[in-house]
Amino acid sequence: MRITHVGAPNLFGKAVHDRVAADIETALNSVVTIDGQFTVNDTRWYALNDRRKVKPCVMNSAAFISDKFLDALELKHWEREKDILDQRIDAFIELSEPATTYIVPESSFLDSFRQYLTTNEGQAYLRVCPKSSCWIA
Repeated sequence: MRITHVGAPNLFGKAVHDRVAADIETALNSVVTIDGQFTVNDTRWYALNDRRKVKPCVMNSAAFISDKFLDALELKHWEREKDILDQRIDAFIELSEPATTYIVPESSFLDSFRQYLTTNEGQAYLRVCPKSSCWIA
């Protein structure tokens, strides 16, 4: 399987970035069907739908793919289907590493954040942050 990593490694330390990338790659490569390969519909399959009509179907369903992927992550000590802020996350792991932290007064947070976005690290964040999920006042 060809896997392309997309992200901003500067947002996390190298150890965390490398761990997450390796776990995800291992989990993706664990989704196999025959002889270590992932084959989708190597033979035509048909099934009755709920209206009793015969239709072509995919034998390797999303549930199969998802279960294999999540099973592999669980073996790497990821938590399966965690709820965070009323949102279901498929897989979750909490990792820590030494980092520089700052305390910014609430009254100056927005100005500090805007200033951060002008740095190289902030620009890297903006390049990977989908417009639909980023909002800056």
